Amino acid sequence: MSRFTARIIGWGNYLPSKIFDNNQILKTCGQVDEATGERVFNYYGDQGQIVKQKAITTDEIIKTTGIETRRRVNEDEYADDMAMHAAARALSRANLREDMKWRGIFVHAVHRKQHYPTIAQRIQHEYDLRLENGFAEDCSSACAGYVQQIQKINDLMQIKPGAYLAVGADVMSRITPPDDVNHDLFGDAAGASVWVPGEEGQPGSIMATGSTIITRGSNGDVNPIRYIREYNDGHMLMPYGPLVVKWVRKHVFSLIKKLLEEADWSGGPPLVLILHQANANVTKFFPTLVSRIYDGEILTYTGITDIGNASSGSTAYGLAACLGDNNDGTRNTIRIMPDYRALLVGFGSGMNIHGVAIQF
Repeated sequence: MSRFTARIIGWGNYLPSKIFDNNQILKTCGQVDEATGERVFNYYGDQGQIVKQKAITTDEIIKTTGIETRRRVNEDEYADDMAMHAAARALSRANLREDMKWRGIFVHAVHRKQHYPTIAQRIQHEYDLRLENGFAEDCSSACAGYVQQIQKINDLMQIKPGAYLAVGADVMSRITPPDDVNHDLFGDAAGASVWVPGEEGQPGSIMATGSTIITRGSNGDVNPIRYIREYNDGHMLMPYGPLVVKWVRKHVFSLIKKLLEEADWSGGPPLVLILHQANANVTKFFPTLVSRIYDGEILTYTGITDIGNASSGSTAYGLAACLGDNNDGTRNTIRIMPDYRALLVGFGSGMNIHGVAIQF
């Protein structure tokens, strides 16, 4: 007998119109060294102290991040606006029948215009989504947040079957201080998806879910969350990069292996990897690693070159883009076809990884 599961029937995404290239980063960010006249960026330590200053070049940005341009919101644009646009596209594509009961609207958003009412409540009101014994809530789990929402939806589908909306929309470009060397990483994007009850094996159905939460000192690791610090003007300092890379290599691949095992996927149709676009140097080795345990063509979504690190918006935008929505302005050429398989994996600060395996 088939297992009850969540199934995707609608998707949509949104990119801001502003394109911010590496030359603009070097002209407008960082700070001018009074002694040399060079524009330098700060490297911060684990206590928020400046440990090094360095002038960087456009070639260095590309080499260390893979980013050539990044999308960023306009002055009057917030996560709220991006979420509304992406949700509208997903709802239009889903075209739900009138008797389908709405059970949940889950929005992941960083840097909202306002904290109340929530973005989820605003979406509910704007599009007349009549929740019946359900939820409309926002959360802020950064880079892993969108996939976390989908995993939650799949769990809830077992006890509250109906329609669910997941949205990821982060404006990380306003969170990091412009003098921080990590500031060049971030771009802004959003995506959304609509999920309904399905059965295992149906096109668009979830075949496996999984998560790994790294607690302080667990498995002998240092939890990089302790490197996130509030800055004196409300910005946030991001985790120490090399430590995050080490953590990702170890734990993300372990979760991918578990997802493939639970889905019983050892090979076959093309497998699409849609990983959080943290940094091109963080994710580039996964196709080779996965090819050792999956016998079939492996396609890897890459959006960071044109969009930047959009936090939870990277997986949200990427899934919809690979399903055929709004590829304008990026070099993504992947189009998920019938019988394809996809792994959607988010990971990030807070030191959590969430993943879902989807059969199309």
